[in-house]
Amino acid sequence: FEILLTNSVTDGFSSNNLLGQDVLVPQNIGIPFLESFNSLPASWSIVNPDQFITWQLANAPVNGSNMALKMEFFNYEDNLGEIDLLITPVINLTSAPAALLKFDVAYSQYLSSNDGLKVVLLQNCNADITQGTVVYDKSGSSLATAPSTSDSFTPNSAAEWRKEAIDLSTYIGQNNLQ
Repeated sequence: FEILLTNSVTDGFSSNNLLGQDVLVPQNIGIPFLESFNSLPASWSIVNPDQFITWQLANAPVNGSNMALKMEFFNYEDNLGEIDLLITPVINLTSAPAALLKFDVAYSQYLSSNDGLKVVLLQNCNADITQGTVVYDKSGSSLATAPSTSDSFTPNSAAEWRKEAIDLSTYIGQNNLQ
């Protein structure tokens, strides 16, 4: 944005007349889709407001070499309100016969910490997660798939993973969902 005139004359303070703003327009993705996270897809984004530890690709050594997205809670500062977002592309369910979000999760609670995972559904390209609908919310022992630990956690067997499924059938017929 650039101010060219103020009150129909050249602005006397031209040093503050230019402002830029990056705008992220999310891509659309077809359904059904499967993401194995061998790399971070260009159509997904990570928002890390504190610029510290965030989502990263990691080896998930189960049945050979698998990849997953990982949040390193063990080294994360334990302050209230910290949040790291993994944002999907826009999904269109207008003609979907069914809507189910499935994912695998592995987590070991560090001592008595209350780290958590939420899935928030956003509608109409609204980027404000506080206005989204929480469709999955687990933390601490309810998120855990392995015994608690005082060390960093990496799942070592398929038994330390859990399959989750979120019924999104109430959103069938809608588009612009994330």
